[in-house]
Amino acid sequence: MTKPLEAAFDLAALVSGVVACARFMTALHKCICIALGLLALSAHGGAPEQPAATIDAKNLRVEREKQLAHGEGDVVLRYKDLTLRADKVRYNIATDEIWAEGNVRLNRQNQEWVVPSAYYNLKTRAFKTDVASGVFDSLTMRGENIQMTGSNRYSISKATLTTCDYDHPHYRLEAVRADIWPGERVVLYNVTLRFGNVPVFWFPMMAWSLKDRESPFEVAVGQESRAGFFILTEYRVSLNRHLQATLHVDGRTKRGPAVGTDFDYVYGNAVGSVKGYYSRDTSSPDEIDKLYGKTIPRNRYRFDWQHKQELPDDVSLTVNASKQSDSDFMDDFFQSRYHREGEPASVADVTKRGENYTLSLMAQPQLNPFFAEVERLPEARWSVNRMRVANTPLFYESDTSAGYYHNTHGRTNDPAFEGHSPRVDTFHQIVLPQQYFGWLSVVPRAGIRGTWYMRDASGASSSNEVHRFLYTAGIESSFKFWRSWNNVEDKRYDIHGLRHIVEPFVNYQWVGSPNEQPNDLLQFDTYRYTTLWDSRPLLVTRYHALDFPANTAIDALGRQNLARFGVRQKLQTQRDNLPWDLATLETWTEYSFEDTAMHRDFTDWFTTLRLNPFYWCSFDIGTRFDCQEQKLAELNTDALVFDRDRWSINLGNRYLDGDCNLAGGRASYRLSRHWLATLEQWFDMQDGTWLYQEYKLQQETHDWLINYGFRRTGQRVREDENTFFVSVSLKAYPAIRIGKH
Repeated sequence: MTKPLEAAFDLAALVSGVVACARFMTALHKCICIALGLLALSAHGGAPEQPAATIDAKNLRVEREKQLAHGEGDVVLRYKDLTLRADKVRYNIATDEIWAEGNVRLNRQNQEWVVPSAYYNLKTRAFKTDVASGVFDSLTMRGENIQMTGSNRYSISKATLTTCDYDHPHYRLEAVRADIWPGERVVLYNVTLRFGNVPVFWFPMMAWSLKDRESPFEVAVGQESRAGFFILTEYRVSLNRHLQATLHVDGRTKRGPAVGTDFDYVYGNAVGSVKGYYSRDTSSPDEIDKLYGKTIPRNRYRFDWQHKQELPDDVSLTVNASKQSDSDFMDDFFQSRYHREGEPASVADVTKRGENYTLSLMAQPQLNPFFAEVERLPEARWSVNRMRVANTPLFYESDTSAGYYHNTHGRTNDPAFEGHSPRVDTFHQIVLPQQYFGWLSVVPRAGIRGTWYMRDASGASSSNEVHRFLYTAGIESSFKFWRSWNNVEDKRYDIHGLRHIVEPFVNYQWVGSPNEQPNDLLQFDTYRYTTLWDSRPLLVTRYHALDFPANTAIDALGRQNLARFGVRQKLQTQRDNLPWDLATLETWTEYSFEDTAMHRDFTDWFTTLRLNPFYWCSFDIGTRFDCQEQKLAELNTDALVFDRDRWSINLGNRYLDGDCNLAGGRASYRLSRHWLATLEQWFDMQDGTWLYQEYKLQQETHDWLINYGFRRTGQRVREDENTFFVSVSLKAYPAIRIGKH
């Protein structure tokens, strides 16, 4: 034995003698804390291999020859992130092995194990015990023959798992064997679900991820006008650390059975999901379907694949594929997603990003023949980022694309989706950023664009090629000025100084008359319009980028001579030593210096305002004012006020001239500790139609979140749809919050 180790054992023996003497001299039990320099020292130089463990105990003795430390009475052993408490502990200093007996409680990270006796190895983290109960990740576990292998994997026999922390839990999962990775996933084998002592269901295997807060399973039961009585179930299972599956088994009395599976995966630099759903639809077309000549297929389905992956050398791969049996499938089975996505497009894209360039290859096929879509089979694009030209003050940027494009109108018969042709487009621009007087930014630009089409707008295979050229020029300018009031203090409104920032801006754009007008060209990348209820066309994108290459409406470009100008403003204070925007206002319009097709000098005037005076409230307003007709064309408002987890009110308005005037919102109020009430309503004040109503009560039990609700959806062209529902999910994995909706 080396001399340093002998000295350490002598010191431990001396301290043990002092403890015995102290116990003899006083009746009080005193705690002796000794920092053990009792680690095996390396054979070279005696440097410790790892930090020392420490032991607190009423009685502590050391067997120097056997390199053992014995602690008795309120023993506490600490090592890195581990804390072990027991009545008795035996610690082998050479092998870092621990044997603990009596009221053993082991804490590590967010885990706690309570056992009568246990073995633990500080080096390998091996953990063995005959019977134990543990708490981790909102789960309570009991089992036999528990062993920890590796750094974070427990193997348990005769396991019982629940989120209920009562001695006699309301429900539990009993498994012949369990493998648990705290913080990652749980896998159970030969599982029985019990409510109380009553067996309810048997599973050959159950697994779920502990990384998210979604409930492993959810059940919704209700009655719907078009679907009839329904039962919708979701069961999430974690197949391994990279793959999670969600199983859907649903039934609707008016539509028949349905099943589906969602796979979510994360592997290395790849993340994505594959979703499938199938229904054997037994419903019949209603009067509206018959009026429009629609039929309902018996076999209805959807398939989605979303994938994103970062490849070597700054290359990224993105896939978004969506296939469904008919145009009404999402509206009939997944209404909330239908309202968000509408008509999904399918795209596959590979992009290489360099320091000064971006190279991409994209394919966009039409997988759903009933939707109007522009196919790109494929499209290659080369973009050069704005970069300095040698040592001059000039900067160069460009965008070049080539591909085969095909307008497919599907079943919409939209005349804007006609024709197909290869097309090559290239745009090049020189920019000269300048700053004058230290505050005035002036950025002139000039560019040229050339576009080649194999076919003209007639689409005939024998038609002549089309070559279009156009020249562009413009100038963008802006500056900022501000004023500060640093002495303004108001603790009641949490104001600590004020600063007002004003930024006027102007962007002038000139495009010379091209040799080919937009009406003579096939329209692939163009401005799209929708039709309002009063039959007027409305540009889908209310405002678009003015200058190039940000403006991507390649085929719709014609002569332009206009300026966009406006003002951005901010009112700020300081909170927690950071700027806080109390108010943000932006307003702008465009002025055309030449007569346009609509004979308008000024376009619509746009304004956006956001107020955020406190963390618990915000107000957003967006307007579009028709300068020619001198009337409000569009108004969108949103106001949110909430009191943490007690109540919240979210009100809004959606006004579109000649189409709709919606008003409504959502409110939540906690009636008591266990009950939460929410309601949501939207009413069209223009024609007096209730478009949406939902009333819901959420009950919070010891283990479950139960939602009771009624939903009424206005259909206008058919009978309103009514839905009564009850849904159940685990409380330990909540999906609903009060506050921001």
